Amino acid sequence: MRTIAEFAPQGDYVGLRRIGLPVVGGGRRGSISTFSRQSRSRLNKRISQLQKHQIPLFMTLTYPEGYPNDYKVYKAHLHAFFMALKS
Repeated sequence: MRTIAEFAPQGDYVGLRRIGLPVVGGGRRGSISTFSRQSRSRLNKRISQLQKHQIPLFMTLTYPEGYPNDYKVYKAHLHAFFMALKS
């Protein structure tokens, strides 16, 4: 096992990553129920890698609990949302 340093030259990110550990996980993912500590950590890492001279745009699209459970509906809404942003 080795440890390497990672950094984002124009961001605030500096971190360590271990190489050689066995990969754990994979397979079919379950439904999303919360914003987990790991999710928050990945989001913070990604934001800290952004270039500071550019203003990042971050948004979330959420649905009420009783919304249809079909990903095709979500994809169609996301596509329509992006098309509206472009116009």
